[in-house]
Amino acid sequence: MAHVFTSAYVDELQRRWLATPSHGRPVIARIALEDHRQDDRVRIEEYIQRLHPDDTPKMANLLRSQFETTYGELIVAQVMINAGFSPRYEPSVRWAGGVLTPDWFIGGCAPWVCDAFTAGLTEDRNAHETALREIEARLTAIAAPYMVKLDIGDAAVLDP
Repeated sequence: MAHVFTSAYVDELQRRWLATPSHGRPVIARIALEDHRQDDRVRIEEYIQRLHPDDTPKMANLLRSQFETTYGELIVAQVMINAGFSPRYEPSVRWAGGVLTPDWFIGGCAPWVCDAFTAGLTEDRNAHETALREIEARLTAIAAPYMVKLDIGDAAVLDP
């Protein structure tokens, strides 16, 4: 079975990101390296193990390289599995119009496909979230009581 957080992968992330403050790390590095994210690591590994064994290596590799979108696809699979289905990840499916590779395929007497779309994941949003984490980290370092007023001109870019 494939795993996301192998010791080799975590070692690689430590070499690359441990000197960087948490707020500057990508999501996958924060999950892998921060002690309080242990529950997240366990949950992700459990979700991976629920997939078809042939799909776990690809899903694990994609979580390492493009976490946000792949995690959304993994959550969709968990919903399908919880509903009693056995989804397959990105199979080649022949249809009258050619070959498709949907994110998820459910076979059987009434087969269906599912493409998971994770909205709102743009480089701008990632930059905004990183900036907010940096502000939080700086404010947390202040040892005196204080009050902060944030005035965000366009809050729409921060909405989930």
